[in-house]
Amino acid sequence: MAHRFDPAMAGRLMSEERYGRLDPVKFLKGAGLAPGDSMVDLGCGPGFFALAASAVVGPEGRVWALDVEPEMLGHLRRQGPPPNVFPLVCPESELPLRGGCADFVLLAFVIHEAAEPLRLLREVRRVMKPGAALCILDWEKVDEDEGPPLEERMAAAEAEALAGRAGLSVTERTAPDGSWYAVRAVRPLAAP
Repeated sequence: MAHRFDPAMAGRLMSEERYGRLDPVKFLKGAGLAPGDSMVDLGCGPGFFALAASAVVGPEGRVWALDVEPEMLGHLRRQGPPPNVFPLVCPESELPLRGGCADFVLLAFVIHEAAEPLRLLREVRRVMKPGAALCILDWEKVDEDEGPPLEERMAAAEAEALAGRAGLSVTERTAPDGSWYAVRAVRPLAAP
């Protein structure tokens, strides 16, 4: 299995440097998250995106903040998340949510850590409403000092192919940073 981010390093995920490099509210709005949406932040860590998503979806929306690491969710809970954020521990590929509940799913820096990425994406598709969006934000497959080792990274083209095999339609790929890519996909309105 690929390495997982060490929960003892959770502070790095909420650092001023990270906020300076990636504005989570701007990113989420640009990826299609809207007021009133129900969002799943899968692999939420200490809440970098979940807390921002709470503000974007507003009081009528909800954010399920899911992580396999109870310690990561402990960091999130200590920040006092708003009432529309629901932190839940879950196995990697068994989301504790009913099918068709999400308007938007975010996998931020998670797909390269998945033991079975196709199984994970099929489970993500299950919780997506028809027409819902998925955004995969992850490390470019380049050798650099920060982030996971090169051999543990997943190329954007591979993430796109896996999304397609999971029954999702890829609509866009962007590069918000030289180190990262963002793949956007949707669950088709008609079941394939």
